Amino acid sequence: MALVLFVSTTLAFTGCSKDDNSPIPIDNKTEYEGTWEADKLSYKAGDRERTHNYIDFPGENAVSQTDQLVLTKDKATLTEYFKRDGGKPTVTNGTIKNNVITFEKANYTPRTINGITNGQLSLTYNYTMMGSELPITVTYNRKK
Repeated sequence: MALVLFVSTTLAFTGCSKDDNSPIPIDNKTEYEGTWEADKLSYKAGDRERTHNYIDFPGENAVSQTDQLVLTKDKATLTEYFKRDGGKPTVTNGTIKNNVITFEKANYTPRTINGITNGQLSLTYNYTMMGSELPITVTYNRKK
């Protein structure tokens, strides 16, 4: 009986690893294929981490509605709705290679597909904000 309890306890602790919510690596491109809508934007400034609802992010690149990202095996299409443009859609195309999206516009930095966690796609890229370049992470929800 003591042996059964010992084995059960050991298995219970090994099954509850703290990294269970870490992103799932994208080995199969069909995992990320589809239409995604921007949900959250997060970044670290100094010692503080900040997270915003994507649509509430302030500044010169504020949007009037959430961005939409369409991914296929090796292509990406990003549709943005900047307030400064009156909310008209701006479409930018790109290619995907080794889980990195490279857009055709020269001022768009490459975006790394981190993985999928709890049905959300995560991208990280460098963004210039208030004269500083920061790595930001944007999470997207799959559009139904």
